[in-house]
Amino acid sequence: MHTSFLWSSILVLAESGEGWRKLIQLMIKLSRSHPLDITVELFRMDGDFRFKDILNFQLDVIIPEVSRWKRISYLGWWYDDGFLFLKPLSKLSAPLLEVLEVSVETDEELFSDEHLCVFAGGAPLLSRFHVDGMKITSCLPPISSLTSLQLDIAPEPIDLALFKEILTASSTLTHIQIHGDVVNEDQLFEFAANGQTIDLPSLCSLWLEADIYPKHQFFGLISILRCPRLEVMKITAGLPVDRPPHSRPRHSYELPIYTSLRSLQLSYIDCTQLGVDLDVTKLPALTHITFNQCPTAISLLNNLIPTVEGKAVIWPLLQVISLDVGSLPDADVDRLCKVVSHRTQCGKPIECVRFDTMLVDLIACGNYVRPLRDCVRVETSW
Repeated sequence: MHTSFLWSSILVLAESGEGWRKLIQLMIKLSRSHPLDITVELFRMDGDFRFKDILNFQLDVIIPEVSRWKRISYLGWWYDDGFLFLKPLSKLSAPLLEVLEVSVETDEELFSDEHLCVFAGGAPLLSRFHVDGMKITSCLPPISSLTSLQLDIAPEPIDLALFKEILTASSTLTHIQIHGDVVNEDQLFEFAANGQTIDLPSLCSLWLEADIYPKHQFFGLISILRCPRLEVMKITAGLPVDRPPHSRPRHSYELPIYTSLRSLQLSYIDCTQLGVDLDVTKLPALTHITFNQCPTAISLLNNLIPTVEGKAVIWPLLQVISLDVGSLPDADVDRLCKVVSHRTQCGKPIECVRFDTMLVDLIACGNYVRPLRDCVRVETSW
C-alpha cells in the first residue's frame, strides 16, 4: 500500500462500469506523485450506446493528473474512437510525457481526415512517438525533442513535404522506423529523381519496410535520406502479396556511402536484385550482416570474393554472418564455405556464422552444418 509505483500503471477500458472507475481513482491515489503509465484500450462492440459516457467518466479521473503522465499507449478498433480520446488532450500540457503510441487496428475505407495536434500546451520531454493505422496529422504532438519515430501503415500516404518537416523537426532523432507506403510514392519518386535529399545528421538506426520487393520506396527512401552517423539498418520486404506489377521503370538512384554502418539486417529480400542495386563497396564499416527468409542470400555474400585479383577486400571488418535455415539452401552451403575460406586466406577472417535456430536442428541436418563447422565457428541464437 505504500509502494507508489505498483499503482502507477492505469488501464482505461471501452467497456467497464462504475467499479472500474473507482479502481482507477484508488490507484491514482495510491500512486501518489509517481509518474503514470496509461494504456487506453478502446475495443468495444459496435452499437454500444454507453461507450462515450464510460470513456468520459474515466477521462474525468486521469486528465487532472496530466502533469504526471509519462507514457500513453492508445489501442483501438475504430478511427473515430481515437478522436474521442485524443481531442480532450489537444490543448493540454504534459511536462513529463516521454512516450506516445497510437494504434488503430481496423482497415476502414472511410476515415476521419481531421488534423489534430495533441498536447499543444507542450510536451518538452517527448522522445518516442509511434503511429500505426492512423494518419500522423490526426494525432501530431510536439516533436522537437524526439529521439525515436515509428510510422507504420496509414490509411493513406502523407505529403512528402510534411514527411520532411516531421523528420527534421528534432535535432536529436536517432531512430526511425518507416513503412514504405506511409509516404506518397509519386512525390517520393520525383523528389529522388531530382537529386533532392533530407539531411538527418543525428540518425543512428533506420528500419524500412514495404509489402513487396523490389519496391520504389526502398531505394527512393534510402537515396533521399542522408545519415552520416547511421550504424544500424533493417530492410524488410514483408510477405509477398498479389499486386499488379509497377509500370514505372526502375530509377538509377544515387545511393549514399554509409561510412559508419556496422549492422545490416535483411528480411524477405531478393538478394539477387539487391546485389545489382546496392553498391556493396559503400559499406566499409560493416561488422554484422543478418538474413531472415532470404533464400538468395549467397548471391550477395558472393561479392566477398572479388572477381578481379588484387581488388580491395569488400566489407573488411565483417565478423559475423547470421542466417536462418531458410536463407541458406543445401546447395549454397559449399558456396558459403568458399566465401569464409577466402576471407581467412586474405587475412580478414569471418569469426562465426550464426543460425537463428536450435543447434539440435542443425545437427539433424547432417552434412548441412558439418562443412561450415570445419572452416568457421558455428553458433545458434534461438
